Amino acid sequence: MFFELYLTKISSLQELKTLFVKIMKEVSSVVETVDYPQKNKFTTSCEWATIFTDTRSYDLAFASEDYAMELTCHIWFDIFSYQYELAVNSIMKIIGRFISILDCDCVLTLDGGRTLLVRRNGKISVNGSKSRDLPYELIGYPFVEEDLSKQYDQLHGTGDGSLSRRS
Repeated sequence: MFFELYLTKISSLQELKTLFVKIMKEVSSVVETVDYPQKNKFTTSCEWATIFTDTRSYDLAFASEDYAMELTCHIWFDIFSYQYELAVNSIMKIIGRFISILDCDCVLTLDGGRTLLVRRNGKISVNGSKSRDLPYELIGYPFVEEDLSKQYDQLHGTGDGSLSRRS
Protein backbone atom coordinates (compact mmCIF):
# COMPACT_ATOMS: atom_id res chain seq x y z
CA MET A 1 0.00 0.00 0.00
CA PHE A 2 1.27 3.46 -0.79
CA PHE A 3 0.22 7.05 -0.38
CA GLU A 4 1.31 9.93 -2.59
CA LEU A 5 1.43 13.51 -1.35
CA TYR A 6 1.76 16.36 -3.83
CA LEU A 7 2.57 19.88 -2.60
CA THR A 8 2.78 23.41 -3.96
CA LYS A 9 5.25 26.12 -2.90
CA ILE A 10 8.46 24.06 -2.79
CA SER A 11 11.13 25.95 -4.71
CA SER A 12 14.08 23.54 -4.53
CA LEU A 13 15.09 20.03 -3.60
CA GLN A 14 17.29 21.36 -0.79
CA GLU A 15 14.40 23.37 0.68
CA LEU A 16 12.22 20.26 0.51
CA LYS A 17 14.83 18.01 2.11
CA THR A 18 15.55 20.41 4.97
CA LEU A 19 11.86 20.84 5.72
CA PHE A 20 10.95 17.18 5.26
CA VAL A 21 13.72 15.87 7.52
CA LYS A 22 12.70 18.41 10.19
CA ILE A 23 9.06 17.28 9.99
CA MET A 24 10.00 13.58 9.96
CA LYS A 25 12.00 14.03 13.16
CA GLU A 26 8.83 15.38 14.79
CA VAL A 27 6.72 12.34 13.88
CA SER A 28 9.15 9.45 13.72
CA SER A 29 12.73 8.22 13.89
CA VAL A 30 14.56 9.10 10.70
CA VAL A 31 16.79 6.12 10.07
CA GLU A 32 18.50 7.19 6.88
CA THR A 33 18.30 9.78 4.13
CA VAL A 34 19.99 9.11 0.80
CA ASP A 35 20.44 11.85 -1.81
CA TYR A 36 20.17 11.46 -5.58
CA PRO A 37 20.94 15.05 -6.63
CA GLN A 38 21.37 14.23 -10.32
CA LYS A 39 17.75 13.03 -10.36
CA ASN A 40 16.42 15.74 -8.00
CA LYS A 41 15.41 13.04 -5.48
CA PHE A 42 16.10 11.77 -2.01
CA THR A 43 14.90 8.78 -0.03
CA THR A 44 14.09 8.61 3.68
CA SER A 45 13.61 5.45 5.71
CA CYS A 46 11.87 5.26 9.06
CA GLU A 47 10.15 2.62 11.17
CA TRP A 48 6.87 2.75 9.22
CA ALA A 49 7.83 3.41 5.57
CA THR A 50 10.34 4.05 2.88
CA ILE A 51 9.68 7.48 1.43
CA PHE A 52 10.73 8.67 -2.02
CA THR A 53 10.73 12.41 -2.57
CA ASP A 54 11.36 14.39 -5.73
CA THR A 55 10.76 17.68 -7.46
CA ARG A 56 10.94 16.57 -11.12
CA SER A 57 8.88 13.46 -11.77
CA TYR A 58 6.45 12.80 -14.59
CA ASP A 59 3.86 12.16 -11.89
CA LEU A 60 4.16 15.82 -10.88
CA ALA A 61 3.32 17.02 -14.36
CA PHE A 62 0.36 14.66 -14.66
CA ALA A 63 -0.97 15.46 -11.18
CA SER A 64 -0.60 19.20 -11.80
CA GLU A 65 -2.74 18.85 -14.89
CA ASP A 66 -5.24 16.50 -13.25
CA TYR A 67 -5.79 18.72 -10.22
CA ALA A 68 -5.31 22.11 -11.95
CA MET A 69 -2.59 23.10 -9.46
CA GLU A 70 1.06 24.00 -9.83
CA LEU A 71 2.39 21.05 -7.84
CA THR A 72 6.14 21.23 -7.22
CA CYS A 73 6.85 18.26 -4.96
CA HIS A 74 5.96 14.57 -4.99
CA ILE A 75 6.34 12.42 -1.86
CA TRP A 76 5.69 8.68 -2.20
CA PHE A 77 5.11 6.82 1.09
CA ASP A 78 5.63 3.07 0.63
CA ILE A 79 4.25 1.98 3.97
CA PHE A 80 5.00 -1.23 5.79
CA SER A 81 1.71 -3.12 6.19
CA TYR A 82 2.50 -4.16 9.76
CA GLN A 83 2.82 -0.43 10.65
CA TYR A 84 -0.32 0.79 8.86
CA GLU A 85 -1.88 2.68 11.79
CA LEU A 86 1.38 4.40 12.73
CA ALA A 87 2.03 5.26 9.08
CA VAL A 88 -1.41 6.78 8.46
CA ASN A 89 -1.28 8.79 11.69
CA SER A 90 2.19 10.06 10.78
CA ILE A 91 1.19 11.01 7.23
CA MET A 92 -1.73 13.10 8.52
CA LYS A 93 0.59 14.90 10.95
CA ILE A 94 3.10 15.49 8.14
CA ILE A 95 0.39 17.06 5.97
CA GLY A 96 -0.58 19.34 8.85
CA ARG A 97 3.01 20.44 9.38
CA PHE A 98 3.54 21.21 5.68
CA ILE A 99 0.34 23.26 5.64
CA SER A 100 1.31 25.17 8.77
CA ILE A 101 4.84 25.94 7.59
CA LEU A 102 4.22 26.60 3.87
CA ASP A 103 0.51 27.49 3.78
CA CYS A 104 0.54 25.28 0.69
CA ASP A 105 -2.07 23.50 -1.36
CA CYS A 106 -1.75 19.72 -1.55
CA VAL A 107 -3.26 16.45 -2.77
CA LEU A 108 -3.11 13.05 -1.05
CA THR A 109 -3.85 9.91 -3.04
CA LEU A 110 -3.93 6.21 -2.18
CA ASP A 111 -2.49 3.39 -4.29
CA GLY A 112 -1.84 5.40 -7.42
CA GLY A 113 -4.87 7.54 -7.89
CA ARG A 114 -7.74 7.34 -5.43
CA THR A 115 -8.03 10.93 -4.19
CA LEU A 116 -8.26 11.11 -0.39
CA LEU A 117 -7.61 14.78 0.37
CA VAL A 118 -7.29 18.06 -1.49
CA ARG A 119 -6.33 21.41 0.01
CA ARG A 120 -7.02 24.27 -2.35
CA ASN A 121 -7.04 27.97 -1.42
CA GLY A 122 -7.07 27.17 2.28
CA LYS A 123 -10.00 24.72 2.17
CA ILE A 124 -9.35 21.07 2.99
CA SER A 125 -11.72 18.54 1.42
CA VAL A 126 -11.51 14.85 2.24
CA ASN A 127 -13.11 12.00 0.37
CA GLY A 128 -15.75 10.98 2.86
CA SER A 129 -17.19 8.31 0.60
CA LYS A 130 -13.99 6.26 0.44
CA SER A 131 -11.96 7.00 3.54
CA ARG A 132 -13.98 7.53 6.69
CA ASP A 133 -11.51 5.45 8.68
CA LEU A 134 -8.57 7.84 8.15
CA PRO A 135 -7.64 10.14 11.07
CA TYR A 136 -7.99 13.47 9.25
CA GLU A 137 -8.32 15.28 12.57
CA LEU A 138 -4.56 14.73 13.07
CA ILE A 139 -3.92 17.29 10.31
CA GLY A 140 -4.97 19.90 12.84
CA TYR A 141 -7.13 21.95 10.48
CA PRO A 142 -10.85 21.95 9.77
CA PHE A 143 -11.99 19.90 6.78
CA VAL A 144 -15.16 19.07 4.92
CA GLU A 145 -16.20 15.66 3.64
CA GLU A 146 -17.01 15.52 -0.06
CA ASP A 147 -17.14 12.88 -2.74
CA LEU A 148 -13.89 13.92 -4.40
CA SER A 149 -14.21 11.22 -7.03
CA LYS A 150 -17.19 13.02 -8.55
CA GLN A 151 -15.38 16.36 -8.49
CA TYR A 152 -12.34 15.02 -10.34
CA ASP A 153 -14.20 12.56 -12.54
CA GLN A 154 -15.84 15.58 -14.15
CA LEU A 155 -12.40 16.75 -15.28
CA HIS A 156 -10.41 13.60 -16.02
CA GLY A 157 -12.00 10.60 -14.44
CA THR A 158 -13.09 7.13 -15.09
CA GLY A 159 -16.21 7.12 -12.94
CA ASP A 160 -14.67 5.08 -10.13
CA GLY A 161 -12.77 7.79 -8.28
CA SER A 162 -9.41 7.12 -9.88
CA LEU A 163 -7.83 9.44 -12.37
CA SER A 164 -7.66 8.21 -15.94
CA ARG A 165 -3.86 8.48 -16.31
CA ARG A 166 -3.19 6.73 -13.04
CA SER A 167 -5.43 3.69 -13.21
